Amino acid sequence: MKTENLIQLRPGEQVLDTVNEDIIPSLPWLVFLIFWIVGPFFFLFPLVRQGPAGIILLVVLVGSGIFMAWRFRFSRLRTVLIVTDQRIVDIVQHGFSDRTISEVNHEEIEEVTYRVKGLLATIFRFGTVIIRTAGERADIAACRVHRPIDLHHLLNDLRQETLADPAIVLRAQKLKTLAEQMSDQEVERLTEAIKKRESSKAAGQFFQE
Repeated sequence: MKTENLIQLRPGEQVLDTVNEDIIPSLPWLVFLIFWIVGPFFFLFPLVRQGPAGIILLVVLVGSGIFMAWRFRFSRLRTVLIVTDQRIVDIVQHGFSDRTISEVNHEEIEEVTYRVKGLLATIFRFGTVIIRTAGERADIAACRVHRPIDLHHLLNDLRQETLADPAIVLRAQKLKTLAEQMSDQEVERLTEAIKKRESSKAAGQFFQE
């Protein structure tokens, strides 16, 4: 899945990394799906002898298994943590039409931690990376990612680079103070205005090229 199909990049923004869930924790579910799809064929002749009812049962079992496998693949490919040189975007696909998107700029990150829990996670090196944010923003948790220490180092490096720029730190402090004084409706209007401005800039840059 291309990043451009999941988020709209800002002008000049570059994607540094995209992180999906590790496949290892999902292996039991994949094995179950394989048996669900293949299993009915071991009873093919007995089911066929049952006439139309047996054939319908066979089609329902195989069809439902294929549907669940496709749904699993659909959700897994679209559940991703995108790290750019400006922000972090966490996309969680719950179903075909249910998606949660969380976004945080690097200067809004207060702390990045990771946890590897259990023997299986230790052996296969997957765990959870937690990104704690400033203000009232919800924390972001990237669950069951492969080698969480690599993502932890990347995010901390980006955070340190951002904090090393005094202009960015001062701007973040001003925004935090301003947000604390604004109502929810005012924050929403400001967010919409910024999105419209970024869309206009992107469109202008596109036509110039």
